[in-house]
Amino acid sequence: MKLKGSEAVNLSNSYSALEMQGVELPFKAWYAINKTRKSLDEALETLNTAREHLLKKYAVSDGNGGYATVREGNVISYKFKDEKSKSIFEKEFSPLLEDKFDVKVHTIDIDSLDGLTSSKSNNPFLDTFLEVMVN
Repeated sequence: MKLKGSEAVNLSNSYSALEMQGVELPFKAWYAINKTRKSLDEALETLNTAREHLLKKYAVSDGNGGYATVREGNVISYKFKDEKSKSIFEKEFSPLLEDKFDVKVHTIDIDSLDGLTSSKSNNPFLDTFLEVMVN
């Protein structure tokens, strides 16, 4: 399946959120999600390498090998050297989020979900996966 970089990032972030929440799923569903995640990780490796390259150029180092962050409400973002650096980063990185990536999505038979559907899950992160993976 072809996914835009932004869609692949969203799907990957949804997986991470599901892990942190400890969501219990039927084994077949969890297995398919994990296989899809491995494919996502491979697809996003190039995108993450490009992001890292741009951050080295434009973001403020935290002194520990990472980058300083700033919090605005519930949003945490990188701290840039100045507004021009932030603008250049966004201008160079944004088109990459529109690039298409091949992701092997392992679909799930709806019967293997024991009645769980995106309209019943009450979990937006799980909904993201269900919308992509249920056949």
